[in-house]
Amino acid sequence: MTDLVTKAIAGNAEAIEQLVHMHKPNLIASAFSYMKNYEEAQDIVQETFLNAFQSLHHLKEPKYFSTWLYKILIRQCFSTLNQQKRTRLIQTELQQLQLLQQDESTTYDHLYEALESLRQDYQTALLLHYFYDFKLHEIAAMTNKPLNTVKIQLHRARIQVKKQLETMSKSSIKQQDVNKMLKEQLKNAALKFFTIPAKYELCIDDLENEKAVFYWKDANSEEGYYVELDIHGKLLSLSQPPITTNIRISVEDQQRLAEQFLTSQYVEALDYFTLSKVTENEDRTRFQFEQVIGGYPLAGFYCSIEIALNGEVLDFNFRGYTKSPPHLPENLAQTETVLDKLFESDWTVILSYLSSELYTVPTSGLYVLYESPIVYRTFNAMTGAYTYESEQDEEAEKEVFSPFPIVTPNVREETIEAIIGVNPSMEIVRQSEVEQGEQSIVWREKDWQTPNDKSMNSFIHDRFEQTVKARINVSTNQLKGFVWFKKRTGDLDLTFEACRKIAVSFITTYYFEYVPYLQMKLEKPSFNELHRAFFTFSIAVDGHRLEGELFLLSINKTTGHIDMLMTPRVEISAIDAYTSAPLLELSEAKHALKDVDAFLEWAKNYDSDEPQEILNYSFGHYETKQSIKGINAVTGELILTKY
Repeated sequence: MTDLVTKAIAGNAEAIEQLVHMHKPNLIASAFSYMKNYEEAQDIVQETFLNAFQSLHHLKEPKYFSTWLYKILIRQCFSTLNQQKRTRLIQTELQQLQLLQQDESTTYDHLYEALESLRQDYQTALLLHYFYDFKLHEIAAMTNKPLNTVKIQLHRARIQVKKQLETMSKSSIKQQDVNKMLKEQLKNAALKFFTIPAKYELCIDDLENEKAVFYWKDANSEEGYYVELDIHGKLLSLSQPPITTNIRISVEDQQRLAEQFLTSQYVEALDYFTLSKVTENEDRTRFQFEQVIGGYPLAGFYCSIEIALNGEVLDFNFRGYTKSPPHLPENLAQTETVLDKLFESDWTVILSYLSSELYTVPTSGLYVLYESPIVYRTFNAMTGAYTYESEQDEEAEKEVFSPFPIVTPNVREETIEAIIGVNPSMEIVRQSEVEQGEQSIVWREKDWQTPNDKSMNSFIHDRFEQTVKARINVSTNQLKGFVWFKKRTGDLDLTFEACRKIAVSFITTYYFEYVPYLQMKLEKPSFNELHRAFFTFSIAVDGHRLEGELFLLSINKTTGHIDMLMTPRVEISAIDAYTSAPLLELSEAKHALKDVDAFLEWAKNYDSDEPQEILNYSFGHYETKQSIKGINAVTGELILTKY
């Protein structure tokens, strides 16, 4: 995948498309775990890819693309939200066996007989792991055995117990029947958290990857009831729609209810978690619990709970705690060592569109910045060196641009459907507002057959396959972008140059107001396995290429149709309104860095097979710890992120 990311950083549109296809399913599942709404999850994933590929030049280490992508996704989830362990496994297997035998008189006698039949070391390993919740490495230490030996003992013990139970019940346990019974039990456990109204129907009923997911949705809207349990019945996350009520309780009472709910699921949770943040919103309060080591929260262990004003638990998201936390290093590098790198790094001039909702700028618009990739770096807390030794500024393949070709516009189509190519055999299956002023519309063939099963994969398949999705500016009715997930093939065999002419003509016809600012990236002729060629057109203002703002189109050489369109986020009015001003000398602008400090934070190190927490330094404002975007090259002010 590293090669694909490297190509994408260099602007290879085919590589971008492949990365989208690779990461899309997992990103949707992750987004849903936060949003509990599949329409919102889809839109957040679309925004994640848009943000990622528009700022891909910030990524200096291709191998960390996945981690970087998920950080963007999570940030997008929180931004959107602001706008609007166990039961005993063997006992569960026995319960399943009882259900299969339909014999209510069965007791646990067979289980204990089976345990008694095991040799002592197998029995010890099994009891410690499943009945007393010890981890394998803890059992190894307690029994003075190698870890692999414990794994083998546990594996063989499970096999022997299962065989013994089958012998005693005079039947075999089929795995599909076991899964069916287990899923039914877990669904019953899920229903204990709330009462599902009659108009809600079960859309996801899935048991996969050691967890069960259940989702009930209102057929006429996207709100729903979501529960995720581990295979042993422990709650991982839940979400439900808020209930309109006049009852209002205090934040203190909400916190008490949040802590009660957490400890009802994980008795010892507050022995490990610390309440780190309380966020009050219009209809709920969010409580963030984190595991703090040495004064700094661990990156991978936390729990968030949202309590409605009437005391209902609206959202619960549990990511665990560790009983074997990392140790705070005894010797730490001096912050001055890290800060020196900030002052000594290379700073370059860029032009960027900054939203006042996301950055500390007075109004949204175009800004000239001094920027350095070092502000996104992290540094090992003990050595002060880059966190990843191989992390170096790589020379990206030089991009070559030429003036945008002057062509005669085509006759404009009158409807969005005609522009995209939606035919009469398709119908609108979803339509919703994705953000203020923009609407999402999804079309699909009328004869589409919804999958019969209710697995997560089938749900995602039903949402995406054979669809066309578009975003539209509601006030102007201008098309902001679209993607054909439905494959189209034809009898043509267009050249790369012929496809480029189609892309140029399309922009000239429907986005003519951008043409004076556009530059065409010179691409090597190539088509992907879907017969698509990709073309990039960047925006340049006052001699500066506008960071991350571009038109990206894919043209199908067998049909001559546009299969994907991405347009700039920045409106033409913001570009027209830009006026240049004299820039400060870099040495003078760097005075703003006096307000930057290096802060310690735990982060996940994904270099090893088992991700580990490591302590790093990262840059931020000395008072607020907000991340740095750059320095205003005109005023010399430090520009920070608000998230």
